[in-house]
Amino acid sequence: MVEIVRQDSETLPQKHKVTKVHNSLVQLSAFVFSWQKIIVAAFVLVALSSQGQEVKVRGRFLTDSIKIGQPFPYALAAEYPSEKNILFPDSMFAFTPFELAGKRFFPTQTVDGISRDSVIYYFNSFEIDSVQSLRLPVFVLQAQDCTSVWTEADQVWLKHLVTISTDSIEAANLPLKINAFYEPVAWLFNYPMASIVGGIAIVVLVVAWLVFGKRIRKYFKVRSMRRSFEKYLQSFNDSLDSLKNSYSISSAEKTLSIWKKYLENLEDKPFTKYTSKEILKSSGHDSLAGPLSTVDRLLYAGVRPSSFEAFYELKSYSEDCFYKKLEEVDLTPGPPSDRVIRAGSPKAEGSHSSTPLETK
Repeated sequence: MVEIVRQDSETLPQKHKVTKVHNSLVQLSAFVFSWQKIIVAAFVLVALSSQGQEVKVRGRFLTDSIKIGQPFPYALAAEYPSEKNILFPDSMFAFTPFELAGKRFFPTQTVDGISRDSVIYYFNSFEIDSVQSLRLPVFVLQAQDCTSVWTEADQVWLKHLVTISTDSIEAANLPLKINAFYEPVAWLFNYPMASIVGGIAIVVLVVAWLVFGKRIRKYFKVRSMRRSFEKYLQSFNDSLDSLKNSYSISSAEKTLSIWKKYLENLEDKPFTKYTSKEILKSSGHDSLAGPLSTVDRLLYAGVRPSSFEAFYELKSYSEDCFYKKLEEVDLTPGPPSDRVIRAGSPKAEGSHSSTPLETK
Protein backbone atom coordinates (compact mmCIF):
# COMPACT_ATOMS: atom_id res chain seq x y z
CA MET A 1 0.00 0.00 0.00
CA VAL A 2 2.83 2.38 0.83
CA GLU A 3 4.43 1.81 -2.57
CA ILE A 4 1.20 2.39 -4.49
CA VAL A 5 0.58 5.76 -2.74
CA ARG A 6 4.15 6.77 -3.49
CA GLN A 7 3.72 6.04 -7.17
CA ASP A 8 0.50 8.11 -7.37
CA SER A 9 2.16 11.05 -5.71
CA GLU A 10 4.95 10.91 -8.26
CA THR A 11 2.62 10.87 -11.33
CA LEU A 12 0.51 13.90 -10.23
CA PRO A 13 3.16 16.59 -11.07
CA GLN A 14 3.65 15.07 -14.53
CA LYS A 15 -0.09 15.23 -15.42
CA HIS A 16 -0.22 18.84 -14.21
CA LYS A 17 2.67 19.75 -16.52
CA VAL A 18 0.95 18.13 -19.55
CA THR A 19 -2.28 20.06 -18.89
CA LYS A 20 -0.39 23.39 -18.69
CA VAL A 21 1.34 22.70 -22.00
CA HIS A 22 -1.99 21.80 -23.67
CA ASN A 23 -3.62 25.01 -22.45
CA SER A 24 -0.69 27.04 -23.71
CA LEU A 25 -0.98 25.49 -27.17
CA VAL A 26 -4.73 26.24 -27.30
CA GLN A 27 -4.16 29.88 -26.35
CA LEU A 28 -1.41 30.19 -28.96
CA SER A 29 -3.69 28.76 -31.68
CA ALA A 30 -6.51 31.17 -30.78
CA PHE A 31 -4.08 34.09 -30.86
CA VAL A 32 -2.74 33.11 -34.28
CA PHE A 33 -6.29 32.64 -35.71
CA SER A 34 -7.40 36.07 -34.46
CA TRP A 35 -4.38 37.69 -36.09
CA GLN A 36 -5.20 35.92 -39.36
CA LYS A 37 -8.70 37.43 -39.32
CA ILE A 38 -7.27 40.85 -38.59
CA ILE A 39 -4.81 40.55 -41.48
CA VAL A 40 -7.54 39.40 -43.94
CA ALA A 41 -9.81 42.25 -42.86
CA ALA A 42 -6.96 44.70 -43.29
CA PHE A 43 -6.31 43.43 -46.83
CA VAL A 44 -10.01 43.80 -47.68
CA LEU A 45 -10.14 47.33 -46.31
CA VAL A 46 -7.01 48.28 -48.21
CA ALA A 47 -8.45 46.81 -51.43
CA LEU A 48 -11.71 48.64 -50.98
CA SER A 49 -9.92 51.83 -50.07
CA SER A 50 -7.72 51.61 -53.15
CA GLN A 51 -10.78 50.79 -55.30
CA GLY A 52 -12.62 53.81 -53.92
CA GLN A 53 -9.64 56.02 -54.59
CA GLU A 54 -9.34 54.80 -58.19
CA VAL A 55 -13.02 55.36 -59.08
CA LYS A 56 -14.50 58.74 -58.20
CA VAL A 57 -18.26 59.18 -58.39
CA ARG A 58 -20.24 62.39 -58.00
CA GLY A 59 -24.01 62.88 -58.10
CA ARG A 60 -26.15 65.95 -57.55
CA PHE A 61 -29.52 67.46 -58.41
CA LEU A 62 -29.43 70.19 -61.04
CA THR A 63 -32.25 72.05 -59.32
CA ASP A 64 -32.82 72.98 -55.70
CA SER A 65 -36.60 72.53 -55.68
CA ILE A 66 -39.15 70.32 -57.43
CA LYS A 67 -42.91 70.02 -57.97
CA ILE A 68 -45.01 66.90 -57.80
CA GLY A 69 -45.34 65.21 -61.17
CA GLN A 70 -42.92 67.52 -63.00
CA PRO A 71 -39.61 66.05 -64.32
CA PHE A 72 -36.35 67.34 -62.87
CA PRO A 73 -32.69 66.48 -63.68
CA TYR A 74 -30.06 64.63 -61.66
CA ALA A 75 -26.44 64.43 -62.89
CA LEU A 76 -24.24 61.40 -62.24
CA ALA A 77 -20.53 61.45 -63.23
CA ALA A 78 -17.70 58.93 -62.82
CA GLU A 79 -13.92 59.24 -63.19
CA TYR A 80 -11.90 56.04 -63.41
CA PRO A 81 -8.83 54.43 -65.03
CA SER A 82 -9.40 53.75 -68.70
CA GLU A 83 -8.61 50.04 -68.38
CA LYS A 84 -11.63 49.52 -66.11
CA ASN A 85 -15.22 49.02 -67.16
CA ILE A 86 -18.06 50.62 -65.25
CA LEU A 87 -21.85 50.48 -65.50
CA PHE A 88 -24.40 53.16 -64.64
CA PRO A 89 -27.82 52.34 -63.16
CA ASP A 90 -30.43 51.60 -65.84
CA SER A 91 -34.23 51.62 -65.85
CA MET A 92 -34.31 48.38 -63.81
CA PHE A 93 -32.65 50.11 -60.84
CA ALA A 94 -34.86 51.27 -57.94
CA PHE A 95 -34.48 55.05 -57.77
CA THR A 96 -36.60 55.30 -54.62
CA PRO A 97 -38.31 57.65 -53.76
CA PHE A 98 -38.31 58.89 -57.36
CA GLU A 99 -39.54 57.43 -60.65
CA LEU A 100 -37.36 57.43 -63.75
CA ALA A 101 -38.82 59.53 -66.59
CA GLY A 102 -35.83 59.49 -68.96
CA LYS A 103 -32.06 59.68 -69.25
CA ARG A 104 -29.39 61.26 -71.44
CA PHE A 105 -25.90 59.77 -71.83
CA PHE A 106 -22.78 61.66 -72.86
CA PRO A 107 -19.80 60.15 -74.76
CA THR A 108 -16.82 58.88 -72.78
CA GLN A 109 -13.83 61.25 -72.64
CA THR A 110 -10.38 59.79 -71.92
CA VAL A 111 -7.34 61.97 -71.12
CA ASP A 112 -3.99 60.62 -69.84
CA GLY A 113 -5.44 57.19 -69.05
CA ILE A 114 -8.37 58.62 -67.04
CA SER A 115 -11.86 58.17 -68.47
CA ARG A 116 -14.86 60.31 -67.58
CA ASP A 117 -18.49 59.30 -68.09
CA SER A 118 -21.64 61.19 -67.22
CA VAL A 119 -25.39 60.82 -67.52
CA ILE A 120 -28.36 63.01 -66.68
CA TYR A 121 -31.40 61.25 -65.25
CA TYR A 122 -34.85 62.83 -65.33
CA PHE A 123 -37.05 61.88 -62.39
CA ASN A 124 -40.63 62.42 -61.29
CA SER A 125 -41.62 62.64 -57.67
CA PHE A 126 -45.03 61.87 -56.24
CA GLU A 127 -43.99 61.97 -52.58
CA ILE A 128 -45.10 64.83 -50.32
CA ASP A 129 -42.01 64.92 -48.09
CA SER A 130 -40.56 68.42 -47.89
CA VAL A 131 -36.97 67.17 -48.21
CA GLN A 132 -36.11 64.22 -50.47
CA SER A 133 -32.66 62.74 -50.98
CA LEU A 134 -30.94 60.36 -53.39
CA ARG A 135 -27.60 58.60 -53.72
CA LEU A 136 -26.69 56.36 -56.67
CA PRO A 137 -23.98 53.76 -57.29
CA VAL A 138 -21.63 53.11 -60.17
CA PHE A 139 -20.76 49.45 -60.73
CA VAL A 140 -17.13 48.50 -61.43
CA LEU A 141 -16.85 45.24 -63.35
CA GLN A 142 -14.50 42.63 -61.84
CA ALA A 143 -13.53 39.17 -63.04
CA GLN A 144 -16.40 37.42 -61.23
CA ASP A 145 -18.62 40.15 -59.77
CA CYS A 146 -19.18 43.92 -59.54
CA THR A 147 -18.14 46.48 -56.95
CA SER A 148 -20.49 49.33 -56.11
CA VAL A 149 -19.11 52.83 -55.59
CA TRP A 150 -21.75 55.18 -54.19
CA THR A 151 -22.16 58.92 -54.40
CA GLU A 152 -22.79 61.18 -51.45
CA ALA A 153 -26.49 61.78 -50.75
CA ASP A 154 -27.89 64.94 -52.29
CA GLN A 155 -31.12 66.61 -51.26
CA VAL A 156 -33.87 68.48 -53.04
CA TRP A 157 -36.81 70.46 -51.63
CA LEU A 158 -40.44 70.00 -52.61
CA LYS A 159 -42.55 73.07 -53.41
CA HIS A 160 -45.93 72.77 -51.70
CA LEU A 161 -48.67 74.36 -53.78
CA VAL A 162 -51.40 73.59 -51.24
CA THR A 163 -50.69 75.38 -47.98
CA ILE A 164 -53.74 74.23 -46.05
CA SER A 165 -54.59 70.85 -44.63
CA THR A 166 -57.58 69.49 -46.53
CA ASP A 167 -58.12 66.59 -44.15
CA SER A 168 -59.75 68.82 -41.53
CA ILE A 169 -62.01 70.80 -43.92
CA GLU A 170 -65.30 69.64 -45.36
CA ALA A 171 -65.59 69.41 -49.13
CA ALA A 172 -68.25 72.16 -49.24
CA ASN A 173 -65.90 74.58 -47.43
CA LEU A 174 -62.79 73.98 -49.52
CA PRO A 175 -61.37 77.24 -50.97
CA LEU A 176 -61.63 76.12 -54.59
CA LYS A 177 -60.97 78.41 -57.53
CA ILE A 178 -63.82 78.77 -60.01
CA ASN A 179 -62.84 78.63 -63.67
CA ALA A 180 -65.62 78.98 -66.22
CA PHE A 181 -63.34 79.29 -69.23
CA TYR A 182 -63.51 76.75 -72.00
CA GLU A 183 -60.75 74.20 -71.75
CA PRO A 184 -59.87 72.69 -75.15
CA VAL A 185 -59.78 68.92 -75.06
CA ALA A 186 -58.33 66.78 -77.81
CA TRP A 187 -61.08 65.07 -79.78
CA LEU A 188 -60.72 61.31 -79.70
CA PHE A 189 -62.14 59.42 -82.66
CA ASN A 190 -63.92 56.22 -81.73
CA TYR A 191 -62.31 53.92 -84.29
CA PRO A 192 -63.88 50.68 -83.00
CA MET A 193 -67.40 52.13 -83.14
CA ALA A 194 -66.71 53.73 -86.54
CA SER A 195 -65.48 50.37 -87.86
CA ILE A 196 -68.64 48.63 -86.64
CA VAL A 197 -70.94 51.30 -88.10
CA GLY A 198 -68.99 51.34 -91.37
CA GLY A 199 -69.13 47.56 -91.65
CA ILE A 200 -72.89 47.51 -91.03
CA ALA A 201 -73.40 50.31 -93.57
CA ILE A 202 -71.39 48.43 -96.20
CA VAL A 203 -73.36 45.24 -95.60
CA VAL A 204 -76.67 47.12 -95.84
CA LEU A 205 -75.57 48.85 -99.06
CA VAL A 206 -74.45 45.57 -100.63
CA VAL A 207 -77.70 43.84 -99.71
CA ALA A 208 -79.75 46.82 -100.93
CA TRP A 209 -77.82 46.86 -104.20
CA LEU A 210 -78.32 43.13 -104.71
CA VAL A 211 -82.06 43.42 -104.01
CA PHE A 212 -82.88 46.83 -105.50
CA GLY A 213 -79.90 47.40 -107.78
CA LYS A 214 -81.83 46.82 -110.99
CA ARG A 215 -84.60 49.18 -109.94
CA ILE A 216 -82.11 51.82 -108.85
CA ARG A 217 -80.29 51.66 -112.17
CA LYS A 218 -83.59 51.92 -114.03
CA TYR A 219 -84.67 54.87 -111.94
CA PHE A 220 -81.54 56.91 -112.60
CA LYS A 221 -81.49 55.94 -116.27
CA VAL A 222 -85.11 57.04 -116.78
CA ARG A 223 -84.48 60.21 -114.83
CA SER A 224 -81.51 61.05 -117.03
CA MET A 225 -83.49 60.27 -120.18
CA ARG A 226 -86.39 62.50 -119.13
CA ARG A 227 -84.08 65.40 -118.33
CA SER A 228 -82.32 65.08 -121.67
CA PHE A 229 -85.68 64.86 -123.45
CA GLU A 230 -87.03 67.96 -121.70
CA LYS A 231 -83.88 69.88 -122.50
CA TYR A 232 -84.06 68.78 -126.14
CA LEU A 233 -87.72 69.77 -126.53
CA GLN A 234 -87.04 73.17 -125.04
CA SER A 235 -84.13 73.81 -127.39
CA PHE A 236 -85.96 72.46 -130.45
CA ASN A 237 -89.12 74.50 -129.78
CA ASP A 238 -87.13 77.68 -129.16
CA SER A 239 -85.14 77.18 -132.36
CA LEU A 240 -88.31 76.42 -134.34
CA ASP A 241 -90.05 79.53 -132.99
CA SER A 242 -87.05 81.60 -133.96
CA LEU A 243 -87.07 80.00 -137.41
CA LYS A 244 -90.77 80.84 -137.90
CA ASN A 245 -90.32 84.44 -136.79
CA SER A 246 -87.19 85.11 -138.82
CA TYR A 247 -86.42 82.45 -141.43
CA SER A 248 -82.84 81.87 -142.49
CA ILE A 249 -80.78 78.94 -143.71
CA SER A 250 -78.58 79.06 -140.62
CA SER A 251 -81.65 78.88 -138.32
CA ALA A 252 -82.99 75.91 -140.30
CA GLU A 253 -79.60 74.15 -140.07
CA LYS A 254 -79.50 74.84 -136.32
CA THR A 255 -82.97 73.32 -135.82
CA LEU A 256 -82.03 70.22 -137.81
CA SER A 257 -78.73 69.94 -135.93
CA ILE A 258 -80.56 69.95 -132.56
CA TRP A 259 -82.77 67.10 -133.79
CA LYS A 260 -79.77 65.08 -135.03
CA LYS A 261 -77.73 65.56 -131.83
CA TYR A 262 -80.61 64.36 -129.65
CA LEU A 263 -81.14 61.23 -131.75
CA GLU A 264 -77.39 60.60 -131.76
CA ASN A 265 -77.32 60.58 -127.93
CA LEU A 266 -80.54 58.58 -127.69
CA GLU A 267 -79.78 55.91 -130.30
CA ASP A 268 -75.99 55.95 -129.90
CA LYS A 269 -75.53 56.43 -133.64
CA PRO A 270 -73.62 59.22 -135.48
CA PHE A 271 -76.70 61.02 -136.84
CA THR A 272 -74.83 64.35 -137.02
CA LYS A 273 -72.48 62.82 -139.63
CA TYR A 274 -75.22 61.03 -141.60
CA THR A 275 -76.82 62.35 -144.74
CA SER A 276 -80.58 62.18 -145.17
CA LYS A 277 -80.31 58.90 -147.10
CA GLU A 278 -78.09 57.39 -144.40
CA ILE A 279 -80.55 58.47 -141.71
CA LEU A 280 -83.39 56.75 -143.59
CA LYS A 281 -81.35 53.59 -143.98
CA SER A 282 -80.26 53.57 -140.31
CA SER A 283 -83.69 54.30 -138.85
CA GLY A 284 -85.67 52.01 -141.13
CA HIS A 285 -88.64 54.39 -141.11
CA ASP A 286 -89.84 55.39 -144.57
CA SER A 287 -92.06 58.02 -142.95
CA LEU A 288 -88.94 60.20 -142.52
CA ALA A 289 -88.33 60.37 -146.29
CA GLY A 290 -90.84 63.17 -146.86
CA PRO A 291 -89.80 65.47 -143.95
CA LEU A 292 -86.07 65.03 -144.62
CA SER A 293 -86.49 65.76 -148.36
CA THR A 294 -88.53 68.87 -147.56
CA VAL A 295 -85.92 70.14 -145.09
CA ASP A 296 -83.11 69.51 -147.59
CA ARG A 297 -84.96 71.57 -150.25
CA LEU A 298 -85.46 74.39 -147.75
CA LEU A 299 -81.75 74.42 -146.91
CA TYR A 300 -80.58 74.45 -150.50
CA ALA A 301 -83.29 76.76 -151.93
CA GLY A 302 -83.15 79.33 -149.17
CA VAL A 303 -86.82 80.28 -149.68
CA ARG A 304 -89.19 80.64 -146.72
CA PRO A 305 -91.66 77.72 -146.76
CA SER A 306 -95.38 78.17 -146.43
CA SER A 307 -95.52 75.50 -143.71
CA PHE A 308 -93.10 74.06 -141.13
CA GLU A 309 -94.90 70.74 -140.94
CA ALA A 310 -91.69 68.86 -141.87
CA PHE A 311 -89.98 70.00 -138.65
CA TYR A 312 -93.00 68.92 -136.59
CA GLU A 313 -92.82 65.50 -138.18
CA LEU A 314 -89.14 65.24 -137.25
CA LYS A 315 -90.04 66.28 -133.71
CA SER A 316 -92.80 63.66 -133.61
CA TYR A 317 -90.35 60.96 -134.71
CA SER A 318 -87.89 61.93 -131.94
CA GLU A 319 -90.72 61.73 -129.38
CA ASP A 320 -91.63 58.24 -130.58
CA CYS A 321 -87.99 57.19 -130.25
CA PHE A 322 -87.89 58.55 -126.70
CA TYR A 323 -90.94 56.58 -125.51
CA LYS A 324 -89.68 53.49 -127.25
CA LYS A 325 -86.48 53.73 -125.24
CA LEU A 326 -88.49 54.06 -122.03
CA GLU A 327 -90.30 50.85 -122.86
CA GLU A 328 -86.95 49.10 -123.40
CA VAL A 329 -86.00 49.79 -119.78
CA ASP A 330 -89.22 48.05 -118.68
CA LEU A 331 -91.09 51.19 -117.77
CA THR A 332 -94.43 51.93 -119.42
CA PRO A 333 -95.13 55.67 -119.44
CA GLY A 334 -98.17 55.23 -121.68
CA PRO A 335 -98.87 54.96 -125.42
CA PRO A 336 -96.90 57.49 -127.44
CA SER A 337 -100.03 58.40 -129.39
CA ASP A 338 -101.63 59.68 -126.18
CA ARG A 339 -98.73 62.00 -125.41
CA VAL A 340 -97.48 63.20 -128.78
CA ILE A 341 -99.15 65.82 -130.94
CA ARG A 342 -98.93 64.28 -134.35
CA ALA A 343 -98.01 66.30 -137.36
CA GLY A 344 -101.00 67.05 -139.50
CA SER A 345 -103.42 67.15 -136.56
CA PRO A 346 -105.65 70.17 -136.20
CA LYS A 347 -103.47 71.47 -133.32
CA ALA A 348 -100.15 70.92 -135.05
CA GLU A 349 -99.63 74.49 -136.13
CA GLY A 350 -101.12 76.16 -133.09
CA SER A 351 -100.00 73.98 -130.18
CA HIS A 352 -96.44 73.04 -131.12
CA SER A 353 -94.91 74.72 -128.06
CA SER A 354 -96.45 72.20 -125.66
CA THR A 355 -94.28 69.20 -124.79
CA PRO A 356 -95.33 65.59 -124.12
CA LEU A 357 -94.18 65.91 -120.54
CA GLU A 358 -96.27 69.00 -119.99
CA THR A 359 -99.47 67.29 -121.16
CA LYS A 360 -99.24 64.42 -118.64
